Amino acid sequence: ALNLILYKGAFPDADSIKNMAFELKNEVENLVLVLAADLKSKPFLTVMLADSLVADYGLNASDLVRDMARAVNGGGGGQPFYATAGGKELGGLDKALEIARGHINAKTGTAV
Repeated sequence: ALNLILYKGAFPDADSIKNMAFELKNEVENLVLVLAADLKSKPFLTVMLADSLVADYGLNASDLVRDMARAVNGGGGGQPFYATAGGKELGGLDKALEIARGHINAKTGTAV
């Protein structure tokens, strides 16, 4: 089963987001973490995936964050298990989370 965390909120800086994402990855099995952050009035997206989900479902954090970044008029990328994106349109954070939900549903066959 997936342990999905979809979260929208404000963070003080990108390092705090990265540190939290890696801590959660170490502690939560089958983690799918999708953060839509307000970072000093700019949108910042983060995806962290358990390695097992990358292998078992073909989930790719870099692909997912690029899809989400369209909603915030931005771009990004990273590794299959961890990726980030920035943008210009803070109002697109909710849409970015919906894109993530659809992407995860399609890849895993799990309603999230």
